[in-house]
This record gives sequence, C-alpha cells and structure tokens, in this order.
Amino acid sequence: MSHTIDALNTLLADMHVLNVKLHNYHWNVSGMQFHAIHNATEAYYDHFFAQFDDVAERILQLGAKPIATVKGYLEAATLAEETGDQFDATTVIQSVLADFTDLLTSVKAANGLADADGDLGTQDLLAGLITWLEKEIWILKSTLG
Repeated sequence: MSHTIDALNTLLADMHVLNVKLHNYHWNVSGMQFHAIHNATEAYYDHFFAQFDDVAERILQLGAKPIATVKGYLEAATLAEETGDQFDATTVIQSVLADFTDLLTSVKAANGLADADGDLGTQDLLAGLITWLEKEIWILKSTLG
C-alpha cells in the first residue's frame, strides 16, 4: 500500500504544480486565441482543484498524510514549473498537452499499483481521471491539427 500512497502524493504534487502553471497561462496568454485559451485553462484548473482535494482525502482514507506544503509539492512533483510570463496559444496548448500526457502516464502507473494492492477505491478515483485526461489529450491534439 505504501507504493500506492507514494504515487498518490506524487500525483498530488503534480496537480499542484499544474494548477499554478495553468493559472500562469490563464493570466499571461495573448494573441488571437486569447479568449479560448483563457477559458480552457480556467476550466482545467477548476477541474484539477476538485480532483486535488479528492486525491488528498484518499491518501488520508488510506491512513497516510498528504503532502501539504509548497516545498513538499516541488520536491515530489515530476512536472516542471513554468517560469515564463508571455505565451501564445500554440505554446500553451503544446505545454498542456505534454503535461497531460505525462500526468496520464503517472495516473495509469498509480492505478496499476492500486490494482496490485487490491485498492478498489483508489482505482475508482483514478479511473475517472484517466478517462478525463484521455479525452482532453485527444481534444488538444485535434486542436493542434
């Protein structure tokens, strides 16, 4: 079970980094597709905020403590911070696509660990996230053409 908990804490950290990154894109994208990207990034960070809480609570349900500091998130995250402050739509879409793809790989790995532990609750939680990420990856790829 400890491997599943570690994977969930890594997911929690990645969600935190992604939340900040999505806000950065939301605030600092410019160009002809500003409105669409502004709205999409807001929808993404709203979605992840709810998922973030669910993952943290699942860690607690498993008898462990979720990471709860920014320092802890940055140490545990596999996704990189975004340090830029000017973005066009294509850059944002490509970056979000890469992060969602990496996150999907991590979520599937965590789901495999939960399966090995017989942890159906965690599998159920992660299954919804897998389905959502797969759809959003398809949409982002289609947007890029």
